[in-house]
Amino acid sequence: MYASFSPSPDFQLGSFSIGYYGLIIALSILLSYNIATRIAKYRGLDKDFIFLVTIVTVPIAIVGARFLHVVLNSSQYSFYEAIAFWEGWAGLAIYGALIFGGLAILTVCYIKKVNFFKMLDVAVPVFLLAHALGRWGNFFNSELYGRAVDFDFFPLTVFIEGTGQNHLALFFYEFVLNLIGFFVLLKILKKSNKVGIVVATYAIWYGTVRLIMEPMRMEQFHPQGSINMFVVISVLLIVAGLSYFAYMFWYKSKKMNDNGNE
Repeated sequence: MYASFSPSPDFQLGSFSIGYYGLIIALSILLSYNIATRIAKYRGLDKDFIFLVTIVTVPIAIVGARFLHVVLNSSQYSFYEAIAFWEGWAGLAIYGALIFGGLAILTVCYIKKVNFFKMLDVAVPVFLLAHALGRWGNFFNSELYGRAVDFDFFPLTVFIEGTGQNHLALFFYEFVLNLIGFFVLLKILKKSNKVGIVVATYAIWYGTVRLIMEPMRMEQFHPQGSINMFVVISVLLIVAGLSYFAYMFWYKSKKMNDNGNE
């Protein structure tokens, strides 16, 4: 029995057609900004600086997400299709947003002489929240689904009109895992004053989540035999996060003990 509810990419408001994807992204950004202004105090940052980072970073991150998606799927896009944001961008790569957004934050922090990792500690929890909510945009666009299954149990499975089958609802799995990650990062931010610990935890958390998700969608999104760049980036994130913890809780503490015993 197939699901009776199939997602639609947009809805009508009078004579206007409004895409769920864009609407969800916009609401996610507003919510994330509001939360960021409230948690900035845990790293000694003020609301004005959060506002400056937001207005600079958000558009650059969105362009970066589109850029990486198009680069990795260049055969599917003409130049016009790649840049025509006024017609709706159905393809965004979250790692593109992470890379370009991170560079934007680094630039603002350098100019304003603010500790980069303090800002990242505030940014990554709300980024993960926005990412979690944004996965519902994938649902309405009938994206991010796994292999076909023969049972109907929304939201664990979703019916895709393009295939005429129920599929594993990967968008929902990632939504749940990212939402849990958001609360974990928020707790760490409030409890620990170690700068960078939230960023390192994010790197390990999301890198692991993506490693779990990618094999479930690899056949759909990546040609057989090709290198999955999202897996590569995920592994690098995990290694970077683990390296931080190794430095902070092993090497640095060992060095302090050695100096104390001299």
